[in-house]
Amino acid sequence: MKHATQTNGECQNSYAQEELLHAAIQNYEDDNMEAAISQFLTLAERGCEEAFLYLSLIYRDGDGAEKDELQAARYKKRYVQSIETKAAEGISAYQLKLAYMLQFGDGVAIDNARAFRLFSELASAGGGEAQFHLSRIYAHGWCGQKANPELELYWLDEATKSEWPKAIYYSALFLEAEPSSAESISRIKEMMHRAAELGCWQAKEYLEKSK
Repeated sequence: MKHATQTNGECQNSYAQEELLHAAIQNYEDDNMEAAISQFLTLAERGCEEAFLYLSLIYRDGDGAEKDELQAARYKKRYVQSIETKAAEGISAYQLKLAYMLQFGDGVAIDNARAFRLFSELASAGGGEAQFHLSRIYAHGWCGQKANPELELYWLDEATKSEWPKAIYYSALFLEAEPSSAESISRIKEMMHRAAELGCWQAKEYLEKSK
């Protein structure tokens, strides 16, 4: 994974941008579109890819602004270019974003082979989300791969070891499907609680229903 060294001024600027982005997204969700658009435009001038994405959606849907397919396409293109640039620099978070985009054709042409290669590389490097997604690829036969239960379970186990929340939840469900014992029931509850602690909403729902 690539690391960057920042000066105090750069850190402050980064923090200020994160705060502005948070405010813009909150205004967007609250339907305060005039403020949201103004903030996203400011962020776009600073090269913020999240702002490119939101602006593409705003202009595509005419949400608080006049519908403009050309502007929507321009901002989506800038978003994709930003992701591709940072992915090429070896930043794993952006490589993962790009892999999803390539799998689902989000702003780029679908490229199953490249998507699968990126997911595989990230999973092999220990990325929990990539490991979990690779297990789903083998479960459903996505990305041009054949369904493979053995590899599905292998990568699910790896993702669980990496403590990816949804992987822990899925592993608990697999354990629940097996013949139960007092030990396994205790283990399932332990795993569900851990998945919920790490933010898995499905595990939270499971625990609520099992009360």
